[in-house]
Amino acid sequence: MVKVGIRKPSIKKSVKARTTGKVKRKVKSSVNPVYGKKGAGWVNNPKKAAYNKAYSKTTKSVTSFGSSSNRKNASKSHYSNGKRYEGEQKSGCGCWTLLVAALVLPILAPFFPIAAGIALLIIVIVSLIRLGTKRNTKTDFGNQENELSDIESEEDNWDDF
Repeated sequence: MVKVGIRKPSIKKSVKARTTGKVKRKVKSSVNPVYGKKGAGWVNNPKKAAYNKAYSKTTKSVTSFGSSSNRKNASKSHYSNGKRYEGEQKSGCGCWTLLVAALVLPILAPFFPIAAGIALLIIVIVSLIRLGTKRNTKTDFGNQENELSDIESEEDNWDDF
């Protein structure tokens, strides 16, 4: 019988899963060639794999309510020419971080002047590093514009209006 509803998180099991060492995984993968591969559960223990699949479909984790599980590939984009472009992962020091820092640091400065100064220094350094290491994407977009202009010229229906 498969449970239906909300799963109760087990802190003990989640800590154990996060602290399983690299050595243990290496040993298991050297002994069992299908260890860690997708679908290996169906080979090793099909009854347990079927139960786990049904369990994960019929229950919802408490920890997943805060995050969107539908956005698995948020950093990937698909273009009309069929090529995949994988965007860089952003570190989170963008405009919003600078805006929040500009609003919060003056409030904290009278109470914690040293901490506010250090935070301001770190934010400025990280922002400058990010500005200096941005990729030049004009060449990528230039190639895509040429490819897209060929497609658009074939589908240009502005004369109909």
